[in-house]
Amino acid sequence: MIDKIKKLAAPHGKLLYLTEFGSILYGTNTHSSDVDYKGIFLPYEHDMLLGKPAKNIQYTTGNQHSRNTKDDIDVSLWSLQYFMELVGKGDTNAIDLLFSMYSSHNYKYFDQDFMDCMMEYDPKELIDIKNTKSYVSYAYAQAKKYGLKGSRLAKLKEVTEFLESKNLAPETRIGTIFGGIINKFYDRSLCFMKGDLLYLLGKGFNSHVKMKEALERLHADYDRYGERAKEAEQNKNIDWKAVSHAVRCLFQMIELIDTGKINYPLKDAGFIKEVKYGMKTWKETEELIIDLLKQVDEKVVNIPANKTYNDCHKDIILSQYNIDSDMSPNMM
Repeated sequence: MIDKIKKLAAPHGKLLYLTEFGSILYGTNTHSSDVDYKGIFLPYEHDMLLGKPAKNIQYTTGNQHSRNTKDDIDVSLWSLQYFMELVGKGDTNAIDLLFSMYSSHNYKYFDQDFMDCMMEYDPKELIDIKNTKSYVSYAYAQAKKYGLKGSRLAKLKEVTEFLESKNLAPETRIGTIFGGIINKFYDRSLCFMKGDLLYLLGKGFNSHVKMKEALERLHADYDRYGERAKEAEQNKNIDWKAVSHAVRCLFQMIELIDTGKINYPLKDAGFIKEVKYGMKTWKETEELIIDLLKQVDEKVVNIPANKTYNDCHKDIILSQYNIDSDMSPNMM
C-alpha cells in the first residue's frame, strides 16, 4: 500500500510523511473500522515557481454513495505548504497530523530529512494553542443538536417551562414578568432586553404580548427544532459515534492545554469507545461535555499567544527546498 501511495503522490511531489489516521490513530477503532491514511508531500519546485502546486491529493476505495466498510481505505495527502497553513489556522485534522509525528506507533512512511527537521521543534513552537479552539467548536456543534444545556434549544425549553410554571392567565401580558425572565435567563445573545423589547432566542417580544400567544410561539419554535432533544432525554436516536467525537475533541484540547502536546493513542480511548458504543446515557455524557467545555474556557485564558509559529513554518518549508530562510524571500 505504501508504494501505491508514493505513486499517487509522484505526479505532484515527493512523499514526506504518512501515518494511519482517524480511529486507528486515536485508539478508538473497532473491528469494523475502515483504514484512513493521512500524509504530507512536498510539491515540485517547478510547480511552485509556475504557481500551480497541488494542495491535496485524495484516494478512496469506497463508494461515494455509501458509507465505508472495514475493507475500505481512504488516503488524503496535503502539500507541506497547505499543511502548515492549516496548522496555523488551528484545523483539528492538521493538529492531529502534526502530533502524530511525535507518537511513532502509527508511522507508515517518513522522509528522514523531513522528520529530522520536524523533531528539531517542540510542537508548541508550531501552533498557537489559543487558536486551536476548532476542537471546541466541533464538540459543541455535535452536542448542541441534542439540546445541550446552555445551547439555544435548551434555553428555549427552560424558558418555556419557566413561563408555564407561573400558571398565569392566558390574557396576562408577558411584560409583567420581563424582570423575572431576565433575572433567571439573561444571556447576551439568547435572552436580553433592547429598548422595550425582550429578545428571546432571536425573537422580539413586546411587553403587550399575551401569555397565550407567547407560549404558542415558544412551543412552535421548540417543536420545529426540539425532536432530537426530546429523544435524547430518553436515550433514543443519538448518533453516539458523533457524540464520541465531541468528547474526544475536548479531551484532546485539555491535554494540549495542559501538556502542550497530544499523545497517541489517546489516554482516554477506552472511555471514548464506551461513549461510541452508547454505553453512557445522554444525561451523563451531557454533564461531562459541559464540564469539559468549562475546563477549556478556564484554562485557555491563561495561555500566552504564540506569535512566532509562522516563522517556524516558513523555516521548515524552505529547509525542504534546501533554501536558507535568512537569505531568501518567503515562499509560503
